Amino acid sequence: MPDRTELEWTYKPAGLFEEAYRYTDAEYNLVVENGRVVATLTTPQEPVDAGLEERVWSRVDSILRVKVLQTNRLSTL
Repeated sequence: MPDRTELEWTYKPAGLFEEAYRYTDAEYNLVVENGRVVATLTTPQEPVDAGLEERVWSRVDSILRVKVLQTNRLSTL
């Protein structure tokens, strides 16, 4: 069993967020910063449960969509 499990994505433009965005959930901690999104699961697992991965992805997608609306800048994930 791994010590910790992280899910990671990148987004452009890297400067979309002025400062780090953090979100904490019972299942994971999320940090969005400098073109990188890292979700650290509270319970390490290998393989990652597909439902959990989908919930994290959905949260990340929502965060970026809101930021795009706030800044009127296009983004890719």
